[in-house]
Formats: sequence, C-alpha cells, structure tokens
Amino acid sequence: MKKSGLIIILMVLGTIYAGQAQEISIVTEDYPPYHYQEKQTIVGQGTETVQAVLKVLDIKIDIQMLPWARAYKMALEKKNTLIYGIARTPKREKKFKWIGVTSPVNYCLFALNDRSDIQIQTLEAARQYHIGTTREDVMEHYLEEKGFILEKNLHPNFSYEANLNKLIYQRIDLWGVVELTAYYILRTKQLPENTIKKIYCLDDVSIEGAYMAFSKNTPDALVNQFRDALKKIKEDGTYNRILDRYRQ
Repeated sequence: MKKSGLIIILMVLGTIYAGQAQEISIVTEDYPPYHYQEKQTIVGQGTETVQAVLKVLDIKIDIQMLPWARAYKMALEKKNTLIYGIARTPKREKKFKWIGVTSPVNYCLFALNDRSDIQIQTLEAARQYHIGTTREDVMEHYLEEKGFILEKNLHPNFSYEANLNKLIYQRIDLWGVVELTAYYILRTKQLPENTIKKIYCLDDVSIEGAYMAFSKNTPDALVNQFRDALKKIKEDGTYNRILDRYRQ
C-alpha cells in the first residue's frame, strides 16, 4: 500500500507530522471550575479552551483526568503529552514546551472566616501557620522555593476538597488554592461563601494564568501547530466567549 493512501487508525486520534502518526495524550487534574468531571464528561473553562484548539486542528483526543502528581509525572516523561491547567514557573520553564495561557488564575491563602487571630501582611508572616497545599501544584512549589518546609508548615494532600475539610476541622490554618476554585468547591458542598476569607494572595504567581504545555520530547512542529491554533481562537474571539460564560 502506498504511503500517500495509508489510513492509520489509532485508539487515540492524533495529528499527522512528517508522514507519521503522532499519538497524543492529554492530561489534566480535577480542578473545578477550570477542569472537572460532570456525568462522565470532562468539562470546565480550561477544558473548553483546549477543545476549541483541537477543533481548529480538526482532531479528536480523549482527555485523561488524573491526580495532579500523576498527570505532572506523565507530562514530564511521556512523549507527545499535553498537560493543561499548569502554571509556568521558573522551576518548570525548561521542563516543558509551553503553548500558551488557557485560564486566568489567582492563587491565595484562605482561612476560616471566624479566625480573627490570623492576620498576614507579608508571605513571611505565613510561616507560623499550617498551610494545606496540593501535591506538586504551583503553590506548593512556590512556597517551597520561599523556604516553607513540607510537613512543618506545608501539609500536602491529593484533593482540594480534602484540604477544605481539614480547614473546617482546623487541622490546618490556611488553605492554598486558586480563588475561583475555592468558591466553586464551597458551592458544591452547599457552604456559604463567607465560610472562608482571603488572607493573602500570591500576585507574583497569579499574573499570567494557567498554561497548556507539551512534554519536552514532543516535536517542535506539533507544538507549533497547537500554539498557532491557540493564537487563532484568541484572535477570533472564541477564547473570550469561553471566559465570559464562566465569569457570569
């Protein structure tokens, strides 16, 4: 059979690059309202952005929702793996091939609303408190870089909801999480927004937002296709229309 007429069927449909089928994996974590599961379907603002990019490229790929540490490890090690909802930090800069921003984010430390004893004006002042983080996420990495210590003032967990429960039962003093996610989880648990309050926000890791990025060993041509498609949906208004639906 001639190469030009060959139809390659993959379990996961990818794109064609340099005459060979590129099998692509896409991974993310449960981080509502950016990406989460609803009736067996992965949805959310970041997910819609990725799906819009795939539509421009005219490809269909199933998204895998994994615990963050597992998704992150897969994106570090497996060729042609796209991860989204990932913050672009100096520590990660050379570990991935970055596509672009998929979601605006604002990382903050939250306390119970009735904890009037917790007053923080600087990050340094947070060292005296027990902070719940999510394993391998950007806030945990950032705080470690600033000298916070795992199991001393940082207490990692695999679940954002578990951290909220620990906060409510005062097993931690502060919850490190993206603002939009914190209030979304409160709503799903039917808790009022004033259950918690913002204590301190990490502006220097909240500026650009969450990215989509490919594993380092992904061909540049494939990476560039995704960059161009993301640029297109931002220029034609698709991205802003997605954001507007989640701002309401």
